[in-house]
Amino acid sequence: MTEPTAGRGSYRRSVNRCHLLSRIPISEINGVTRLYYLEFTSGNMLVKQSLEPRHVYHVLHGFLIRRSLSEFVGQNGSAMIALPLCRDLLTLKDKYPTGRLVVHIRQQEEPALQNRHLVMALRRAGVRFACDLECLNSPQGWREQVSSFDFLVIHYSAHYLQDLGKAFDLKRFNPRLRIITTGVDSLEQRQQVLELGGTDLVLSFFMQPHTFYSDKKVLLHNANLFALIKEISSTEPDFERVVDRIVRRHPYMQRDVINLLKYRDPNFKERKWQSALFVQRFGTEWMRCVLSICALHGLAFLAANGGDPFAKNAAFEPLKTALIRGYFMNLMAREIKLDQKNQSLAFVYGLFSLERVWASLLNPKLAQTLLSMPEQITDLSLFDMMLECVIALEQVDLNRFVRVLMSLNGTVGFALHYYEEALLWSNDIVAILYSTNYSDFTVTLALPSAEAEDDAPDADLADPA
Repeated sequence: MTEPTAGRGSYRRSVNRCHLLSRIPISEINGVTRLYYLEFTSGNMLVKQSLEPRHVYHVLHGFLIRRSLSEFVGQNGSAMIALPLCRDLLTLKDKYPTGRLVVHIRQQEEPALQNRHLVMALRRAGVRFACDLECLNSPQGWREQVSSFDFLVIHYSAHYLQDLGKAFDLKRFNPRLRIITTGVDSLEQRQQVLELGGTDLVLSFFMQPHTFYSDKKVLLHNANLFALIKEISSTEPDFERVVDRIVRRHPYMQRDVINLLKYRDPNFKERKWQSALFVQRFGTEWMRCVLSICALHGLAFLAANGGDPFAKNAAFEPLKTALIRGYFMNLMAREIKLDQKNQSLAFVYGLFSLERVWASLLNPKLAQTLLSMPEQITDLSLFDMMLECVIALEQVDLNRFVRVLMSLNGTVGFALHYYEEALLWSNDIVAILYSTNYSDFTVTLALPSAEAEDDAPDADLADPA
């Protein structure tokens, strides 16, 4: 993992400098994300949840001080990190908006006097704390300091109900203590946790699936959106006729396209959708990527179902994951020397990967006809491996990550760098998309009668089998 930095001769990273492994949402029962759990490598060792005091300086300066936390968790987002207690944490007091950090104290942390004083000092500076249930289970642990904690982490297991009961007992001594359930490794387990109740938050990479794929009325009303996805997923999109006709009908798409092109080129001054001009200036493959983001934004609006702020937050979490997947696959495709067309197709493949899974559960025909890549693409097996690679990172399944990466002849250091780059890029894109309101999404413009005749709903949408 320790690799030379290009252009710096024999410079090598410090063995204590950590890579970001994954960002996992911590959400409320209604799906609204409240903070993110950040996982890091242990220096140059590819292991999780093994940070030592010698790594704390590098995590703080690399992800909290030298760069803003907003770059990793979005504007006003908060992060939970399992940082060992040490004096380096005191550097946060004067250099960082500490209210956005939650330090997760693990079972192995001793409640020594110096550690208790450190917690008190950091709390006065605004840092919040979480701890494992095991830390509070015995009088020799952190039980006497239960009032110092804001979150209590319990693991979903065969003893989950008993642990939940212990957590409720502790809340009698600290009513503001919020319970986070972790170890939720499937949609079925997530549903069981929600049905049992009791927990305030769930730490899980599994998100609530979009359900509109089984709603025939919604699908027909938004036929243009799925037609756009089908067109940009083809090997040769018809920008002049099909794409242009769809985008001209939807003001939110036009606004998204122009804002995304301004992000690509700050000197871009156009304010109106002009298909031929945009394709000529930015190229077919970049416009494919831009329009795929617009289409994914439309699916997020469908899931929001009315523009309620809480629903929008829940609907945008899958969009954030999809953006990371798409850009990671684009960077990996470039790394393994695929051509520009396959780089953009890899981006689209990753971008709609979650939607394909959810649609296949509720509407297999739509998933097969409108959300699948064309059979002419010869690199689908590579796409599947790149997708599996980024999913392994999302789930912090490091053995699987390394195994798939070896099949791609990739290196761990570059892949982790690409994941971080994709995450940073996704936050920029989400900030751009948030400028478009749900009211913009609901507006559809009429086309001239000659073009409107070609605008009939797709037959594949009329029968959600």
